[in-house]
Amino acid sequence: AAFHKGRGTLTELSSESELPEMIIALAEEISESGDKPELVEQLRGQLKEVLTTEASLRGFMRAHDALKNSRPQLSLEHVKDFKRELEAEGRRLANGELQHIDAHAKLREFQQRVRPEQDDMDDDEDVREVGASGGAAGPKNSKCPFTQKDVFELEKPVSDKSGYVYEFDAISQYLKKKGGRAKAPIAGVSLEITASDLKDVSKMLQRLRKKRKAQSQPEPEAEEIA
Repeated sequence: AAFHKGRGTLTELSSESELPEMIIALAEEISESGDKPELVEQLRGQLKEVLTTEASLRGFMRAHDALKNSRPQLSLEHVKDFKRELEAEGRRLANGELQHIDAHAKLREFQQRVRPEQDDMDDDEDVREVGASGGAAGPKNSKCPFTQKDVFELEKPVSDKSGYVYEFDAISQYLKKKGGRAKAPIAGVSLEITASDLKDVSKMLQRLRKKRKAQSQPEPEAEEIA
């Protein structure tokens, strides 16, 4: 009964928690001041812990709902069995989300909002790392294999370790269906990828597109001196 009474509070905590946003805002403020960069990294770790806890909590509540519906009446002698099943099912339901925690939207938001100057330097490294075959800087594929959109037009572009770029939501669903690990969906490529391999390359692609645009523009002709 106590669990049922407090469940509304748990649901509100897991679905509408303001703690991740508070952590990101604090890290952003510290980053802008230029003080204590090590504290920014600590906050990122705390954010991941909060997201992990919330994911586990959601799995626990979904398991409770499923077991409660299958057992409307529960005697005291079966409480221990119910608790054991609840814990096991809660871990199972949360596991899928936990496997993709490194690609969580809040961690991506943290990366985008915090330490932008450092991100700019990282983007230069990304351009060199995410290189096409033949040595040209840029993604190895021109279109996402799932959406068929140009990689420069993707809403949330992410790259695997080899430099192939995908739409984040599409590759996440693909990995989820495959149990968290799968062969890259590129013909002739045997690379295996996981959610933790994916890296946000939205800023890198923006910078690369600007560079290519600037390089394609003809240089102004020098005025002739009479």
